[in-house]
This record gives sequence, C-alpha cells and structure tokens, in this order.
Amino acid sequence: MDIIRQTNNKGRFQMQNIMLSFHLVTVVLALFFLLSATLIANKKPAWLDNSLMIKLPMLNNGLVLLSAIFLFFIFKQYPFVNDWVTAKLIALILFIALAAILMRKKISGKPGMIVAGCAVACWLYLYAVGKTMNPWVFF
Repeated sequence: MDIIRQTNNKGRFQMQNIMLSFHLVTVVLALFFLLSATLIANKKPAWLDNSLMIKLPMLNNGLVLLSAIFLFFIFKQYPFVNDWVTAKLIALILFIALAAILMRKKISGKPGMIVAGCAVACWLYLYAVGKTMNPWVFF
C-alpha cells in the first residue's frame, strides 16, 4: 500500500513540475511576442497584417491562462481565496487584454509604446507576485 501511495505522489510531483515548466515557458514567450509585436509595429507595420503574427501570440496567451487555471487546482491555491492568486489572475487578464489591443489594433508610435509599457509592467508585477506570493509586493 505504501508503494502505491509513493508512486502516486511521485506522479503528482512530476505533473506539477511539467505544468509549472510549461506555464513558465509560455509566460516568457508571451513577453517575447509582446516585445516583438511592439518592435514590428514601429519598424515594419505591414508584417502585422499576417494573421499568424496575431494568432500565434493570442494562442500562447490562451495557453498561459489555461495553464494558470490548471496550476490553481494542482497547488490548491485559488483566486478569491488566496489574495496573491487573485492579484495574479487580474494582472494576467490585464496583460492579455493589453497585448490583444496592441496586436489587433496595430498601434505604433508613442501610443503603442505606452500600451506595451503598461503590458510589460503587468508582466513584471506577475513575476514579482509569483516570486513573493505577496500582492502588495511594491508597497
């Protein structure tokens, strides 16, 4: 019986590591896509007409959100129960909204830089809250 319990715990630990690694990779890719779209919008805006340039980052952002929701259940840390998880969820939704505005509206110049800056600030906040588990990390 103990062997079965140990095997189940080991499998659960492996799943946690796989999902956490997947989530972290998609989060880093989300920042890369955002910065790339900002650069492209300012240098070669015609490239943003390619539907792949819009669909791929949005697919990645969806995977970030889905993996975050999956991690809520794996680690038993739920929004509206744990304040830091609620703050991360709100910041993630705001990041995805800002990225969508930047990519779909093809905002360039100073307004695009402001939107991208706000999205990067959301990303940095997500990182800081994830490391400290404190929603008031900057105060």
